[in-house]
Amino acid sequence: MHKFKVGDRVAYIGSCFNTIENPCTVEEYDVYQNGCLYHITDNVGETYCVGELELEEIGVYGYDRGDLMGGSEGIEVNEQGGKGSKIETGYQHIPNEVLQDLSKVFYEGSTKYEPDNWKRVTADEHYNHLMNHIVNDRISPNKEECAHALCRMVMYYYIRNYK
Repeated sequence: MHKFKVGDRVAYIGSCFNTIENPCTVEEYDVYQNGCLYHITDNVGETYCVGELELEEIGVYGYDRGDLMGGSEGIEVNEQGGKGSKIETGYQHIPNEVLQDLSKVFYEGSTKYEPDNWKRVTADEHYNHLMNHIVNDRISPNKEECAHALCRMVMYYYIRNYK
């Protein structure tokens, strides 16, 4: 069984060049009893014949040699060549309006009670309030009830998973 297929973008970590500026593409491979030998070409046309252990997969963005060699922080490179720390989150997929509504409810709670008071409430209590807001919204649809239900869901999730 081989790890990479023809066309995969890989970083040759056994090389002395910088993998961000010189990623490689698998052109072909030969399967042997003890592994696979890959024929790769970098973006300047140099070809290499390397073993599987000398390669790391790279996705749309590249990684720096430090990350591939076990560094503590990954680096990604965008299409314009800009570099930044690699993060595996998708905040851009959460609607800003929802985040704004959620933060308003947290703000109201912090001024009505005190900041982070909700962390001293049990998961069961958050669940009961969550369900109360959901039922109220189902009886009479209301954006504020939904926002409070979402807030209680966040609180419940936090207490159940991080406390």
